[in-house]
Amino acid sequence: MLLSHGGRRSAEQTGAWLAARLAEGGYIVAEVSGQRPRDPATALGEIWRRPAELGQALDLLLNDPDWQMRIDESRVAVAGVALGGTAAMMLAGGMIDEGAYARNCWTAHPSADCDWFATGGIDPASVDPQALTLPRRDERVRAVLAIAPEYLAEFRASSLAERSAPVTIFGLDQPAPGEARLAAQTGIEVLPLQGADLYDLFALCTPGGAKLLEEEGGDPALCGSTAEERGAVHDQLAESALDVLGRALPLPY
Repeated sequence: MLLSHGGRRSAEQTGAWLAARLAEGGYIVAEVSGQRPRDPATALGEIWRRPAELGQALDLLLNDPDWQMRIDESRVAVAGVALGGTAAMMLAGGMIDEGAYARNCWTAHPSADCDWFATGGIDPASVDPQALTLPRRDERVRAVLAIAPEYLAEFRASSLAERSAPVTIFGLDQPAPGEARLAAQTGIEVLPLQGADLYDLFALCTPGGAKLLEEEGGDPALCGSTAEERGAVHDQLAESALDVLGRALPLPY
């Protein structure tokens, strides 16, 4: 299981809690943090760098003497959260529409990074079109778990209708733009996480987490839910993810 968690400004190992839960379920899990961008300009290409990094990580593992003997190449899965979920879907053959991506910040459903791009004077339309539209399909990937993936409305439905691996979308309490369209046009299963918002997919906060974020100029909403509420979402996601994996890639014992 390759795991890519969080958006452009997430800290490394943000998905450690989910990696641990999947590993407890019997899977080898590699969280691929990737290189985090320094500023909005370097962040613009992360949408296509993420799937490339996941493929490179799989190459490294399958060619590593210590790991290659432990990995069944016929049972490789990818899970991703937010932009990581977008990357995971691209590995199954999903393609982002270049024009739709360029217009995203001027739609009714702008990306959470649009304001950040604007403060840096970056226009998403300046993304490298060749890199963005280069097919990222990886035939080695046999199952995809896309958890609150970004840019659902910007995916070409036709590319996912011909996906190379089963894709399951785990949605939030409020459906994302494009979620219902993709489900209807591609047959992708959408499993809503009851009572969850995006920040509930991150690790549990310390008791003083919200205050610390506010003092450091961060968003205290990142720690807006209680430990019990967030823990319930974690349990729900972990159990559902293991159930989906068990059906897609059943364990050999």
